[in-house]
Amino acid sequence: MGTSSPSTPLVTPATFTEAMNSPDRELWWSAYRDEIENLRRNATFELVDLPPGKRALGLKWVNKVKLLGDGSFDKCKARIVVQGFMQHDGEYGETYVLVAWYENLHVLLALATAHDYNVKVMDVEGAFLHVNLLKEVYVKQPKGFEDHERPEKVWRLLKSLYGLKQAPFEWNQAIDSHLWASGFELMEPDPCIYIKRVGEQVVYIVLYVYDCTIIGHSDLITDAKQTLRTKFMMKDLKEAKSLLRAKILHDRVNRTIALWQWGHIEGILQDFGMENCMKAVTLIVPGQQLPKLEGTLDEALNLPYQSIVGKLAFLSHTHDLTSPSPSTLCCNIFSLDLSTVWVGP
Repeated sequence: MGTSSPSTPLVTPATFTEAMNSPDRELWWSAYRDEIENLRRNATFELVDLPPGKRALGLKWVNKVKLLGDGSFDKCKARIVVQGFMQHDGEYGETYVLVAWYENLHVLLALATAHDYNVKVMDVEGAFLHVNLLKEVYVKQPKGFEDHERPEKVWRLLKSLYGLKQAPFEWNQAIDSHLWASGFELMEPDPCIYIKRVGEQVVYIVLYVYDCTIIGHSDLITDAKQTLRTKFMMKDLKEAKSLLRAKILHDRVNRTIALWQWGHIEGILQDFGMENCMKAVTLIVPGQQLPKLEGTLDEALNLPYQSIVGKLAFLSHTHDLTSPSPSTLCCNIFSLDLSTVWVGP
């Protein structure tokens, strides 16, 4: 299959079968093929017989329509994810992942404006795939890419995959070790901002899981990119145009920089069927007292209140949501009757 332009609007399919039956099947097939080729190129697995006494975890295709900061279409992304919820204790170690503090990223962007630093972005292609597994893991062959001559065989994972409980932690350990060995140091107390000085020049690498934002002098940025490429498969996105769903408006002539999330805001409204709603100054009526929940907790959880508050909390990184703040909206969420104020679909 070849590639084509997306339908309007492009809908994210829930499954592989749904994607193959959608008007955008060529785009999704290309995304699936790229993911498999990436795994093969990285020697992530080998096809083997399942050893006696071992079990194979399931795999799932996770589809995502990636958008640019202004909300326009970027690409279709497909990822193979292990059903890690099937893992048992003892089959994995640490499971947490470190990310940079958003507030510190704001400070670095301000420094970039003040000192006219370059702001570049690199994406680690299949970040978790660079991590060698310490324990044996077997998974079933992925839907759509089964070996028809050997359907009974399974994949033995040689490197990590998304969905494994230990994958995020082991990825962070791998890139941390590489950066330290390459002369970078951590900017305390942030666990994911690295700095390197050479004479009067400086470069910062900011990690947010597998997104790398590089800020600093041009020559050192070039060196930093090469440092990352020596160990990992990197995609150079060049000048930073968007960051964590926010569009970057960087005016180097006038020395200004801003983060703009209107595309993300429109996406939130569409998710909750409120794209045609009227604007309001505050998130709720000032001084309104919510009644106590008289029904069951299960009834309260039928409303997507937690989901929208979480999205608003993320949005508050770049927008002043102080009337009230998302943290205030979270207070006593399980003891209040939210149906009295919920206006979504």
